Amino acid sequence: MFDAALMDVQMPLMDGYAATRLIRQQLELTALAVIGLTANTMASDRKGCLPAITNDYVGKTFKLAQFV
Repeated sequence: MFDAALMDVQMPLMDGYAATRLIRQQLELTALAVIGLTANTMASDRKGCLPAITNDYVGKTFKLAQFV
C-alpha cells in the first residue's frame, strides 16, 4: 500500500483529474492522499485542482526538502 500518490494533472491520454476519479471510484482507494502536480500555480488553478484531487497540489518545479 501507498501513503500518498503524486498525480500529474496534465497528462496526454488521461488527465490527472480523470485518473484520480478512477483511483477513488474503481480501485476504492478513497482514503489515499492524492497530491496534484501542475505547472499552473495561480489561485484559479488551485481552485480547479482541489475539488478533483481533493487533498492538495504542488506547483512544478519544487524542492524535495520543502515538499517533504
